[in-house]
Amino acid sequence: MASNLPREVVDSIVAFTSPSTTDLSHLALVSTRFAHSVQSYRSLHLLLSSSTQAQHYLKGLLRKAGQQTQSLTLQRGWRKRVEKVKMGRSKVEREVEDSITEEELVKLCQLSPSITALRLDQLSFTSLRRRQVSFASSLPHLTRLSIIGRLDSNDGGFNLTTVGQILGTLPQLLHLKLRNLRSSPQSLSGLSPPTFHLRFLTLYATPFLHSSQLSWLLDSSTFAESLRTLDFFLPLDVLPSTIHSVYWAPIRVKALYISSANAQAIESMPLHCPHLERLSFESSTRIDARNLLKNALQYRRVKCIRDQSIGEAGGMDLRHVAEGLLIYQRKLRIRKIVIRRGRKEEDGYRELGVVCRDLEVMMEEIDG
Repeated sequence: MASNLPREVVDSIVAFTSPSTTDLSHLALVSTRFAHSVQSYRSLHLLLSSSTQAQHYLKGLLRKAGQQTQSLTLQRGWRKRVEKVKMGRSKVEREVEDSITEEELVKLCQLSPSITALRLDQLSFTSLRRRQVSFASSLPHLTRLSIIGRLDSNDGGFNLTTVGQILGTLPQLLHLKLRNLRSSPQSLSGLSPPTFHLRFLTLYATPFLHSSQLSWLLDSSTFAESLRTLDFFLPLDVLPSTIHSVYWAPIRVKALYISSANAQAIESMPLHCPHLERLSFESSTRIDARNLLKNALQYRRVKCIRDQSIGEAGGMDLRHVAEGLLIYQRKLRIRKIVIRRGRKEEDGYRELGVVCRDLEVMMEEIDG
C-alpha cells in the first residue's frame, strides 16, 4: 500500500515525522520509496550532534548534499571520544564529550550557503572569538535562527554579548528563538542594535533581560511593527516597568504564548496586544478566566484561548471559563477554547461543555 502513495504524500509524511530522528529511521524501513524520501529529507535538513559527524561532513562525505541544505541543526549529543592529556610528566587517556567546536560551526556554515534555518542546540561553547562571530554573514538566505544554551553549563548558558554580535550580521532575519542565555547588565554595551524586522520571537531567558537589552533586541522590529508571533517566559519577579521600553513591540502581534506564574500578567495580555487573535499560556497558578475574557473586550479580536497549564493548581478554573463565556461571549465571539486532556473529573467540566455547545464555541482537549 505504501508503494502506491503519491510522492508528495510520502514526502509530507516524512516531513511531519521529522522531529523524531528515531521515527524517521523506522519510516525508512517501510519501503524503498520511504527510504529515498527520508534520505532526501535528511540531506536537505542536516542534523549533526558530534564533532566526528561534523568532520565527516567537512571531509566531503556529504558536501554535495550540504550545498543544497535548507536547514542545519547542530545539537548536543551523547557520544564520547578518548583523548590524551598531559598529567605531570606523562600522558593519560580520558573520555570527553565528542562535541561540535566553534571552528566546525564556522566551516559548516561556509559549506552550506543556501540554508534558511540554523539551530544551535546546547553546544559545548558559550561564546565565539571575534573572527568567528561573523560566521552567519556567509548565509545570505538565513531567515530563522535558534540559539539554545545549556542549563547545566558552568557558564550558565549562551553568552548574550556573543548573541548580539551574531544578530548584527543578520539584517534579513525573520524568526528568532533564544533560550538559556547568560547575561549581565553590561551585556550588549557598545553594540549597535540589529536592523532585522522580526515576525516571530521566542525568548526564554533567566535572568530576564534588562529593559535596555529588550529595547536593543526589538529596536528595528518595534519601529517597523513587524512582530506577529511572540513566545516568552516571564519570571514572577519581573515588574511591568521592566518591559515598558518595548511597550509598542507587540502592537501587531496576532499569536502570543506566555509562560509565567504571574496570573495578572497573563490575564492582562489582551490589553497590550490590539490585534491578538490566539492566546496560549502555561501557569503554575490559577488564572481567572473571567478577568481574561473581560480584558479581551478592549479590542475584541481574540478568537482562541489555549490553556496548556499542567498540574491541578495552575491554569483556568473550568467553571469560571463557562461563566466568562456566558457574560462576554455575545461581544467577544470566541471560536475555540483549548484545555489539557484529563480534566473531565474537575468541577465545571460538564458546564463548560454545555456552554460551549450552546454558544457555538469549539472545545478542544490536548495532551499536556
